[in-house]
Amino acid sequence: MVSVVCEAFGCTPAEALQQDWRLVEAVLDYRAAERAAALLASEGGDEVLAQQPALQRLLLDMRRAQNQVTESVE
Repeated sequence: MVSVVCEAFGCTPAEALQQDWRLVEAVLDYRAAERAAALLASEGGDEVLAQQPALQRLLLDMRRAQNQVTESVE
């Protein structure tokens, strides 16, 4: 996980170990969801996304979270 954080945020392992892991995980999830949404919007992306159940679940989780926020604001 430290390697993933270093690569994603351009930091040293020592800096990665000092981060708020819940926040790091949320940012990484958001970035993955953005990539999945862009893939879905691209030509033929729905076929590629159909072969990646982890990305499908991530998109569904993000949609549910957005709906919960919207409902709580209303």
